Amino acid sequence: MLRVIGELLLPSVSRGYLKRGLVADYLSQIVPAATKKTIQSCSQAIIEALTTGGIAKADREQISFTYRDILPDSFAFVLHSEFPEPDIYTIEALERNKPIQTMLWNPTRLLPMLYELRNRELISKVSEIDNVRQFSTRYDLEQVAMILRSGKATL
Repeated sequence: MLRVIGELLLPSVSRGYLKRGLVADYLSQIVPAATKKTIQSCSQAIIEALTTGGIAKADREQISFTYRDILPDSFAFVLHSEFPEPDIYTIEALERNKPIQTMLWNPTRLLPMLYELRNRELISKVSEIDNVRQFSTRYDLEQVAMILRSGKATL
């Protein structure tokens, strides 16, 4: 799914849709030995996963999608999944992170969401001084999951 979203959906996000047949064409290219029936089955499963997950809508002709809003708790969980150890990370590393990109979160909202997590005390710090843009995490994934589950993140 990371490849499908990264290589098919993201390049088409400005258009907002993708012809359904392109999913099967893409699968045929990356798995040339697969049968037509397997390609169709996998293509249908991908489209179903995208629609069931609320990432896209589909009709007989096309798959429609756009950048999505970022929910703070989801962002906190995914951020700590991708940056699992308490440490200092560059904002550029966040912006270029493939799993983060494939969430189809609006990229212009990533930095404001970092500040939101800082305000909720889920990360330590966000710094933008001259050319130095970084954030500091204070918890590992297990700790942040426990905080999110308890509902004790500062609001």
